[in-house]
Amino acid sequence: DNELPMTYLDQVTNFITANTQGASLGETSQNSTGSDPLGTEARYRPGQSVPTPPAMSSRPKVLPQTSYLSIKAASLRTVQKKIEELNQQLTNEGSQDLAMAPPQLQVLGNAMKPLEEALADRTYSENDLASGLDLIMHAISKWPTGQLLPLLDLLRLLAAATPLTAKWRSSNGTTFIEVLEESKVFADPDRSNNIMLAVRAFSNVFEKESGVALADESFEKVHALVKSSANYSNRNLAIAIATLYVNYAVLFTSKSHCTLQSSIDRGKMLLDDLTDLIKIAVDSEAIYRALVAVGTLIGLGDKIQAAAKQDFDVEGALRKAESTAREPRVKGIVSEIRASME
Repeated sequence: DNELPMTYLDQVTNFITANTQGASLGETSQNSTGSDPLGTEARYRPGQSVPTPPAMSSRPKVLPQTSYLSIKAASLRTVQKKIEELNQQLTNEGSQDLAMAPPQLQVLGNAMKPLEEALADRTYSENDLASGLDLIMHAISKWPTGQLLPLLDLLRLLAAATPLTAKWRSSNGTTFIEVLEESKVFADPDRSNNIMLAVRAFSNVFEKESGVALADESFEKVHALVKSSANYSNRNLAIAIATLYVNYAVLFTSKSHCTLQSSIDRGKMLLDDLTDLIKIAVDSEAIYRALVAVGTLIGLGDKIQAAAKQDFDVEGALRKAESTAREPRVKGIVSEIRASME
């Protein structure tokens, strides 16, 4: 029936949980690369706990956020093995037209080492990685949505690892964002992990300059896809969406964009979504990241501040955040946002 076995879904859920606990945004100092403190630098080891950092006696000013966030933690061998298993399942079910042939599986295998090197910011084989990217994008466009999870996980990593992902185009000239749209990932709300990983890919593409350019020109499409499938009560999806919106807030308030009317207009669109997220979400990490995005967007100036007060009930969202997420970092950033709106 082209469904992933529950054991793998459980494994993915456990993996995501293990890499989104412990060191959270606002609890540790950010590194110079702008990578996400949510498990970004650590490699996944089943069963390994993540130590909680000691509480800081005083908290530095958080706003505005000026660096992009990503999550690149991965178990590449696990992902590769699952793709190979699902590929065999397609073959066994008579879907040889969808399945990867042995030479294509070799291409997949050849891409793992350069992907690992790229994620570690070491020199890698662009040819092998480009061939692997082509293969992954073709499979995402053809495979049933119930089997896309490990493919989307690889795409998430490719988006962060190499500018090739943002520069990739199909034979018809479509981007990876458009392939995700056409694959119906966002039209299947019951598979929230698929949507979450696709949103992570959108976030991770900000790691490279070519990715920032693609995210900028594709904002309306990305925003529409995310908004259409947003489930803020789902912890991992809410965190993914909030992280994506943090990255867009960083872009819109950057030196090259902060004076553009389009940044004001797009910022208002995000404020609308972010206030909804804060009011609905129950997870403190999702709420905190949404607050970071709101506070960064407020820095766009008087027009966005007026809209925050008059159109989007940001104050109501701040009160909800305070009552839902009773943490010092939340209290601190709420105070910063209020001060910036006075």
